[in-house]
Amino acid sequence: MKMNQKGQASLEMAAFGSMILIALVSLFSYGQKVNDQQYLLMSAFRHALANAHGLEGGDSENGGFGGAASYTIIETPRYYAGDLSHKGSRSTVSGGGSVLWGKLPISTIEETDPVTNEPYTTIDLGDFGESSIYKINEDEIGAPSLGEEEEGVKKEVDIEFESYENVQETVHKAEDSSAIATTNALDMTDKLTTMFVEVRTLDNDDSSQTVTRTPISSITQYLYRDSDGRYKYSQAAGEDSRAIRSQTWITPHEEN
Repeated sequence: MKMNQKGQASLEMAAFGSMILIALVSLFSYGQKVNDQQYLLMSAFRHALANAHGLEGGDSENGGFGGAASYTIIETPRYYAGDLSHKGSRSTVSGGGSVLWGKLPISTIEETDPVTNEPYTTIDLGDFGESSIYKINEDEIGAPSLGEEEEGVKKEVDIEFESYENVQETVHKAEDSSAIATTNALDMTDKLTTMFVEVRTLDNDDSSQTVTRTPISSITQYLYRDSDGRYKYSQAAGEDSRAIRSQTWITPHEEN
């Protein structure tokens, strides 16, 4: 009877233990992604603030200056996938910030409200400096230009990703009289292309819309491991870059 109870307990542990482990790993990965998201939001705002403060524009003759800056960070970390694999699971996190910085005196425009006929004052941003930067993994690039405004046409920038991953992973076991050694080795390349696409939405006379998508620019990055062993992507890594790592587990034999 005791043997049957032990066998049942072992079976339940094997069944439910693995489910609990998967749930914990999923929860950990989600929490890590949320934490990275918040960090990127704060970092993007600080970069935008620094860039806006450094711009010069506005009423420079009278000592005023100012600038409008935006900064967007996009990263593709590889999170632990919950198995013995070293390659992880690639994900995408991003954060952005925009700042309008000005120092008096700055140019103003006196206008009149066409409905109430009341006068009001607006800030003239026409001469303000502008900066819009994307930091994609380890590389900074300027935001693509959408050209001149067109009547009845809404223009936006969309971002698309393409990747090519080649993974060679091996598991080798060696046993002697004292222990079993299990070695998991990884040799991986990953080519990631981020594309900026212009999305044009044209309002037609029949109240319908015509949407066209046109590629503007792209950046291709390659996977590498930094000095701390973390996976990162960069243009400078080059096509020959690869991530190589291995780990060995030693399981000693039980003594009789």
